[in-house]
Amino acid sequence: MTDIDIEEIEAAGEVDLRDLGEPFLQSFCKKAATSFFDEYGLVSHQLNSYNFFIEHGLQSVFESSGEMLVEPSFDPTKNKDHEWRYATVKFGEVSVDKPTLYSDDKELVFLPWHARLQNMTYSARMKVNVDVEVFVKKVVKRDKFKTGQDEYVEKQILSKKTQDIPIGRIPVMVKSVLCNTTEKGKNGESYRKGECAFDQGGYFVIKGAEKVFIAQEQICTKRLWISNSPWTVSYRSETKRNRFIVRLSENQKAEDFKRKEKVLTVYFLSTEIPVWVLFFALGVASDKEAVDLIAFDGGDASITNSVVASIQEADSVCEDFRHGRNALAYVEQQIKGTKFPPGESVDECLSLYLFPGLKSLKQKARFLGYMVKCLFSAYAGKRKCENRDNFRNKRIELAGELLERELRVHLAHARRTMTKAMQRHLTGDGDLKPISLLCTESGTDHSVKLKHTERGIVQKVVLSSNDDGKNYATVSLRQVRSPCLGDKFSSMHGQKGVLGYIEEQENFAFTNQGIVPDIVINPHAFPSRQTPGQLLEAALSKGIACPMQKKKGKSDAYSKVTRHATPFSTPSVDDITDQLHRALC
Repeated sequence: MTDIDIEEIEAAGEVDLRDLGEPFLQSFCKKAATSFFDEYGLVSHQLNSYNFFIEHGLQSVFESSGEMLVEPSFDPTKNKDHEWRYATVKFGEVSVDKPTLYSDDKELVFLPWHARLQNMTYSARMKVNVDVEVFVKKVVKRDKFKTGQDEYVEKQILSKKTQDIPIGRIPVMVKSVLCNTTEKGKNGESYRKGECAFDQGGYFVIKGAEKVFIAQEQICTKRLWISNSPWTVSYRSETKRNRFIVRLSENQKAEDFKRKEKVLTVYFLSTEIPVWVLFFALGVASDKEAVDLIAFDGGDASITNSVVASIQEADSVCEDFRHGRNALAYVEQQIKGTKFPPGESVDECLSLYLFPGLKSLKQKARFLGYMVKCLFSAYAGKRKCENRDNFRNKRIELAGELLERELRVHLAHARRTMTKAMQRHLTGDGDLKPISLLCTESGTDHSVKLKHTERGIVQKVVLSSNDDGKNYATVSLRQVRSPCLGDKFSSMHGQKGVLGYIEEQENFAFTNQGIVPDIVINPHAFPSRQTPGQLLEAALSKGIACPMQKKKGKSDAYSKVTRHATPFSTPSVDDITDQLHRALC
């Protein structure tokens, strides 16, 4: 039998970082940082957010919209037989195609550099499967009935159609799962030839310009918020309709000597309901079960008085709510009596709007009891109230969340427009058919003409086409302007400066080859606002002044080498490297 000391083994397994040596630590940190950025990069959070929205969030937006019921306008002058037709529209599976464009009636692969050069939006077509059902409601008599009603309403289907329709276009983030440059194989290599090898993506191309989503800071919606003015515990949701608040306040309807006792009320779907009635509407069978869900031990007298006052308030508002479906009927009466009542039944409202993440009524009742317990704990001083300004209570919304929010707004607008358009066809003798659009051109010239007082030299003419397949021309003009003192200059990297001195060309500085610069920048002005692009541009300007290379075999012949003074027009990284090496030689 061997006696093993576990603490000695753990101590033997520990390694002191000082024993590894400084060279090893520097090498390890460098490799770890390099491997991290090679794996994730600086924009991986934007790409992951957008990819998750395309794969999961896009479908959930259409599923959350639910079924759309279109009712006729009930105009008796347009319907003589009084058989009013109804329609239901339901969105199904959503699919997004790869970005494509049309040129000469041909479908071509759409790449980001196409959108930049042609001032187009890098987007993809989005399709959705739509089920359209047209029916009438007829009153049918029962042969045998035991409910006391000999008639009921039956839905008679007139037509039913299911088809995929293009519902719009969605912007595509560069280097995302939808981008053509991320395709594998030979096609992907050919698509990436026109793009920069160091481009990490994470941005959109909108009308030729590169746009990026700025992350927005929002309050966390997946936790309970407790406030002490007044005493409330709230469950915040992304949509305002799904917010749920439990309030502990004085009973304003009671007599003056009973108002000191605080009661629990629930704010749900723009109406107030006693919390004890809602417990029984969620399936709680007795008062003891509701108290057990709250986990109340009866130690605090003020909390005991509040529980008793809440039970008495529920008894006075809804008599006999503990039996049958009386509590559920009271909740339905309160919800339907609001200014904008929901179209769903009370069971559907509890399933869709009350804690949507929980499925069964028993789970919803337990979570409601947990909310009441948290509120009582804060009221008794056993728990702190939430601080909204604390950073741990904040969440960052990236490209996926912001796109999902915008898509919900546009989808709601599309539903309203579809409802109005379908009502006109349901009231009369029309039929619900796809609308055919016939587009014609007026032939009007919208080109911008050069003013008579302006002069210039045509530098470049670009012939291209836009998203609609229409051709257009872009003409670039160059003008010679003489600078004056006080004129403001700006580099392509954002640095600006004011012209302070003008000198004749013969008195200006020059190189050994006789090259005279056009402008000299104050070296004390830019370093505080230095950018990598401007630093590279300053280094490339020295490469222009380097001597020409002699051709092999010829003593007096020099090779003509094209040099670049800006990274914006340089074909590749190799050309910049060679030019800088020549400048150092």
